[in-house]
Amino acid sequence: MQNNKDKRPCKKLKVNFTYKKPTDDELRNLIDSSRCKNTDYSTSNWIRALEKFRTDINYQGLIEEVDTKEELEDQLCRFVHAMRKKMVLNIMFLQLIVACLQ
Repeated sequence: MQNNKDKRPCKKLKVNFTYKKPTDDELRNLIDSSRCKNTDYSTSNWIRALEKFRTDINYQGLIEEVDTKEELEDQLCRFVHAMRKKMVLNIMFLQLIVACLQ
């Protein structure tokens, strides 16, 4: 026996709604409420480790001040190499660092 629900025509949803452009504050609240605090904490830890590495190696300035993609890639590769000696890196953390620095 076939289910009669499958043979009924679909009713179209009638939308009587006017879209409004969200304010900057509304967007900021949405972005802030969707952020995971643990991800922010983890990212901060990795950034601190990266900045400590850069200080120990005598790189000048902050990572955000690196001018070229090639220099950023070089410094991040050297950082990963140094960190591999201390611990096994999870590739997701590395991708997170790179994404935050772009």
